[in-house]
Amino acid sequence: MNEAKNMQEKFHRVIKNSMKYLSGITEDHINDFNYIPEDVQPHVNEFVRGKRNDFDILSNALNDFDKSSDEYIATQKEMENVAKTLVNVRGQIDKYKNGIGEFKSMLPNMSKGTQDPDYYLNSAIFGNQWDAMAIDKKGMFSFELGSPGEKPGQGNSFRLNEMVDMQNGDSPIITEPWVGKKYVYDLAQKTKKDKDAGQSFNYDWTYNNALTSINEGGANNVIGMAFTDMAGDGQTKSFAEMYDSGLKDNDFYIHPETGETLPKDSVWMKDKKNSDVVSQLLARYISNTMRDLYGTIDKKTGQRKKSQSQLATELIKKYSI
Repeated sequence: MNEAKNMQEKFHRVIKNSMKYLSGITEDHINDFNYIPEDVQPHVNEFVRGKRNDFDILSNALNDFDKSSDEYIATQKEMENVAKTLVNVRGQIDKYKNGIGEFKSMLPNMSKGTQDPDYYLNSAIFGNQWDAMAIDKKGMFSFELGSPGEKPGQGNSFRLNEMVDMQNGDSPIITEPWVGKKYVYDLAQKTKKDKDAGQSFNYDWTYNNALTSINEGGANNVIGMAFTDMAGDGQTKSFAEMYDSGLKDNDFYIHPETGETLPKDSVWMKDKKNSDVVSQLLARYISNTMRDLYGTIDKKTGQRKKSQSQLATELIKKYSI
């Protein structure tokens, strides 16, 4: 119990401190070639000093060998490797700075579909809240995150190269699906136009079209669509929120392929592995919404059913003199 409480406290502390750190980072910092984040700089300085020392030793040793000897060629190669390592370090500094800038720019559009562990991990690394840092022999950065009470070296290590793709990597930040929201708006406009023109409503076409559009953006887009206000009015609940509250149609809680019962809360929708199922539920939800927008549909004809008052009015007109 205490361990879970301590981890929760660390989670909130890391998020809070990372936001504070990021608020002090500007584009000038990111674009300044000479700028190196304060906590990273000591690690870089120590590593670079060591490699320069190695280079000097190799350079002095080179003078002791005949230029045609194997030793000379091998020493030259070692010197080249040291130089490549220093170039790699420069590249890693730039990657880290760009990652900080990208993470900060994504935060205003971060979706509720982002998993807490992914938010925590990105905040810790790009918000300068990691527990330890290491630079390997090739000059590649990695950052360590541990549980409360763990000593350096006991936590989990995350390579920078595996973290910089914040949208499509293993720990993605899900953002608002603006393209998907525009699609729903355009589909609603088309449905209204077809309704006004007296055209029949094609549920199957609407479903297949919605499913294709949702999946085109990949798994992260599917998650974003599930957790966004598709109406875009800032008031309408997301599909996930309505799912949590309890949808009237129980079919939404049944796996569309296996028939198994789905969890009653929406947490499972945040997992990319479930995006195929979520996209099918979303396509059905969007299709149902368009059908409701169109009006009550006669399943045989695809035409909008007339209300009792409309039928009565037509009868009166028909038999009126």
